[in-house]
Amino acid sequence: MNTDEKLKSIGDVDTKTRSSNVESNRIYWGDCLYVLSRFPASSIDLIYLDPPFFSGKEYEIKSRVGHELGFDDRWKGGMHNYVSWMKERLVQCHRVLSETGSMYLHCNWYANAHLRILLDDIFDREIRCEIIWDKGFRGTERRSNWQQSHDTILFYTKTDRYTWNEQFQEYADTGMKRYNKVDSRNRKFALIKRRRTNGSVYYGKTYPKSKGKRMNDIIRVPVLSATSRERMGYPTQKPEKLLQLLIEASTNAGNIVLDPFCGSGTSLAAAEHLDRRWIGIDVSRSACEIALSRLQRPLDSLVSLTSV
Repeated sequence: MNTDEKLKSIGDVDTKTRSSNVESNRIYWGDCLYVLSRFPASSIDLIYLDPPFFSGKEYEIKSRVGHELGFDDRWKGGMHNYVSWMKERLVQCHRVLSETGSMYLHCNWYANAHLRILLDDIFDREIRCEIIWDKGFRGTERRSNWQQSHDTILFYTKTDRYTWNEQFQEYADTGMKRYNKVDSRNRKFALIKRRRTNGSVYYGKTYPKSKGKRMNDIIRVPVLSATSRERMGYPTQKPEKLLQLLIEASTNAGNIVLDPFCGSGTSLAAAEHLDRRWIGIDVSRSACEIALSRLQRPLDSLVSLTSV
């Protein structure tokens, strides 16, 4: 397949083209800046990015043939060069995102403030929400600092007409009797503490749409254990449960989920399990092949777009 045919497989570059005309369930090997530039405007329903964090580290892939470089997160020129590099790619993400679409950018304390200001400017609106992912993991202990156990996920939308499906979480104390009631029709409910205008307290029934209460902006999903079956030997791999929550909240069945830094394909696997279409991009061929293997897709599902 020549370059023109590869580009044609993405879809005609037409601002009127909808996501239904975009070739999905493909992984593109190449720089996402170039690959995204070939996508139609407003063609993607959800974008999840887990880009380099400005950590100053090199990351290796543990493959069958040994260790090889996964990606280099060291930046000559410091934060200025990192932000400039990210800006070009985030502008393209904004362009391809649909008017009812959502974008989640995964980062941590290294560059959080810089990326948030950058996204406020690109989206020409304030952030929709700052989500804290409580990993429940301390890693290497810090002797002279607070222990680091969370990442940040920045949530943006193009408009106020974005897709939203409520998610629920367990109550903080499921052992309390008032959270575990069953009515005469065998429906589960909770007695929620309320306060009248005169200051008196009473308990009112509530029937949640699913188990628990509406999910807040602190998501507690444990980081993958060393023995987890999900592990693909890829550094910085995220748990599929975390991605499922984001995808379920911001898409419907058949929508397209795009990950411009797809790595081991966690977001793509989560999308497939939820009956969403998916598109992955990664600059590392090894990462692309790991993701295809995880998704049980043949290598001909990999499209090379490495030309600049």
